[in-house]
Amino acid sequence: ICVKSADCTPILFADKATGSVCAVHSGWRGTVQDIVGEAVKTMVRIGSRYEDILCAVGPCIGACCYEVSEDVYIEAMKILKSKNAENLAGELFLNKRTTENGLKYDFNIGKMCARLAGLAGLPYDNIDFLDVCTCCSEDEKGRIFFSHRGQKGHSGTFASVIAPFSD
Repeated sequence: ICVKSADCTPILFADKATGSVCAVHSGWRGTVQDIVGEAVKTMVRIGSRYEDILCAVGPCIGACCYEVSEDVYIEAMKILKSKNAENLAGELFLNKRTTENGLKYDFNIGKMCARLAGLAGLPYDNIDFLDVCTCCSEDEKGRIFFSHRGQKGHSGTFASVIAPFSD
């Protein structure tokens, strides 16, 4: 299965005991509604154990390029408070500033998805976070990823793929 993205966060899950897999696409709305936690709950409901679930949080827009308004911050804080994790706000929302359009923050959406996987019960050693920004990462040939923001809405998408496996 796969998810396509171009700045949103792809999250892949695999159960190392059963071989079952799950793929999630998480933009800011899915993130603040804890789609990551819902995916973990679903895997556990169908027979996975928390300690057997591996999670990979793929490339997405980084805090270096993702400015969000106060409404995103407020919604994220609701889910963090519900998990007694409001102390994570400082590592997820950086460079708070006042603009003519209100408060702005630089949001590390990928790190929030990784943290939500841990808060959902996955051991932190089972969570990998590829901290690479889809908007500004380049190599000698130029842009590495498609980026909706970086390409001003004229981008493609890339696929994050996972397949069921067995021993």
